[in-house]
Amino acid sequence: MVKRLPPIDPYSYRPLREQVYAVLRKAVLTGYLQPGDTVAEGYVAEQLNVSRTPVREALRMLSAEGLVVIAPRRGAYVAGIRSEREIDAVFQVRLELEGLAASLATARMDEAAAAKLKWYQEQIEEAAHRGDMQRCIDLDSAFHRTIHQASDNEWLQRFLDTLFEQITRFRIALFYEPELLHEMVAEHRQLLDAVAAGDPASAREVGEVHIRNAWGRVLAVFRRSQCEPSRGSA
Repeated sequence: MVKRLPPIDPYSYRPLREQVYAVLRKAVLTGYLQPGDTVAEGYVAEQLNVSRTPVREALRMLSAEGLVVIAPRRGAYVAGIRSEREIDAVFQVRLELEGLAASLATARMDEAAAAKLKWYQEQIEEAAHRGDMQRCIDLDSAFHRTIHQASDNEWLQRFLDTLFEQITRFRIALFYEPELLHEMVAEHRQLLDAVAAGDPASAREVGEVHIRNAWGRVLAVFRRSQCEPSRGSA
């Protein structure tokens, strides 16, 4: 099946490469473009009504983030997780880093960051109650990034952002399963309480439990996805 990309804004003042980049990045992170899908330079240029130059530049930007692979003779294709082994590899690292981030954030978080984290959690619970899954997804990312930023460790933030994005399309599926969503919301509340209590060791332990549980949930979603028919390339 041919995949149609959403159009870019012809009235935007943003450079074309950034607009193309934003369209392709969202398509990858939401799972619209799957790992292994070819991202044909000419086809994307035709769909978005731009020349090949901004497409080429956008693909290089995505390649630098590890979301796209540019290979000789093959061209560009979507990177990402294609096996349980890769998921395990991502979560083995994420388990350690998220626990560290929670511990550091607890020790270093100021009042403003603590208030922001509490607000995000309240908004997640409200959005879940309303059944607004897209808002839940956005708020969940913001909740975790607030903890990452509060760790006050730039390299830790970079590594966690990369790991977070690699599993985004599997995480998204979790929010559309009520039982799993309820579990995640409850775990967020526990993490918030641990951080608010000011106990780095406890926050680390709760953070690691949350990631272990997420690991199992993502594996379950991935296994189900392997039973679905594959979609065509862009």
